[in-house]
Amino acid sequence: MPNKLRVLLSQARRHNLRALSLAAVILAGVAMTGCASNQASQPLGSASGVEPFAVQPHFSVKWRRGIDAPPHWSVKPREFSTPLYRSETDEVYVGSDAGSLFKMRGGNGEVLWTASLDGAVHGSVVYGGGRVYVGTLGGKFYALNEATGEVEWELELDGSIESTAVYAEERVFFTTSKDILTAADAATGKQLWTYGRSTPEYFTIKGSGDPVVEDGVVYCGFGDGVLAALQLDSGDMIWESDLSGGKTEFVDVDGHVTVSGSRVYAASYDGGVYAIDKSDGTHIWKRPMSGVADLVYGERTLYVATASGRVTALEAEDGSPAWSYKFEDEAPVAITATQLYLFISTAQGPLYTLDRLTGFPFMTWNPSNGFNTPMVLSKNGGFAYSNRGFLYHLDIAF
Repeated sequence: MPNKLRVLLSQARRHNLRALSLAAVILAGVAMTGCASNQASQPLGSASGVEPFAVQPHFSVKWRRGIDAPPHWSVKPREFSTPLYRSETDEVYVGSDAGSLFKMRGGNGEVLWTASLDGAVHGSVVYGGGRVYVGTLGGKFYALNEATGEVEWELELDGSIESTAVYAEERVFFTTSKDILTAADAATGKQLWTYGRSTPEYFTIKGSGDPVVEDGVVYCGFGDGVLAALQLDSGDMIWESDLSGGKTEFVDVDGHVTVSGSRVYAASYDGGVYAIDKSDGTHIWKRPMSGVADLVYGERTLYVATASGRVTALEAEDGSPAWSYKFEDEAPVAITATQLYLFISTAQGPLYTLDRLTGFPFMTWNPSNGFNTPMVLSKNGGFAYSNRGFLYHLDIAF
């Protein structure tokens, strides 16, 4: 739907959607408790004259927990492990650059167990079959007992593991910095198959492709700008799609890959954003964009963060732009989309909140040294993991 029509939705529909979002996405906030930070959110406003669709939200911090916080003299601390929240148990898992893995209660931040791993954790934890799985920069991939944190098995591989694994059909799939996708038995760690591509000799972007599984097919991006579709059982190639846009450097397909209907949406860092036919890998449309840091799909719209300091909304149908917001000084690195809002993480600055339908900037929240991970929604707010090593549980009020 064109953006102008969205903005002109009736007032009644606005109220209905807001009510639905409150119930289905995140609940209204409460006052701060415990030892939480007292950092207030700062309103922004806009000089463009665009009217927001949603109402102004407000953050309050329910609790804050230090996760292997770096020394105070660290100049540019960084944390890259996106928290995993399990709503069924109200538990949250998060790794650290210091090589630890934490399990906590979502409600109060109580630490239930910790595990020391062989290297920094930059990928997110994934859950499946009573275990949690995660890789490290030391090149090991771990399966830990979800209840106790004890290591059940581990694999040592060639290359670091920065990707987030995916669990499907009693298997786990993950990639290494050597551009090798591995399928392993989730219960035993036995390697079932691998698929590899030649590691580019030219410059690439930090990170690896995160595999996605849909209908018995594994989709995964690689550093040479290729998106591959593989048979889940065997690793046999179904198709490969070149997303490099004819370029030879910085063409990594490391961002989110989304499967929706008959299409796959993916981006190459400098090759642009693509809609791809799921059946054969042909390009349906391409939107040239440079420095793509994150790509998120929601409500028939693609939201793109770029290193140039811009977040752009594209119509999923044809790739046409709906709106674009330019940050003054920060570079957006991660996006979380809800029905009403976009929460935008910036690597060295605050967490931004934008109106999802119009891009109107509502506010910023800046407790410490920026965020390299997206906000993770919970049943009563969201979790934000700062580069200073603090995990915040936020209540969000409207």
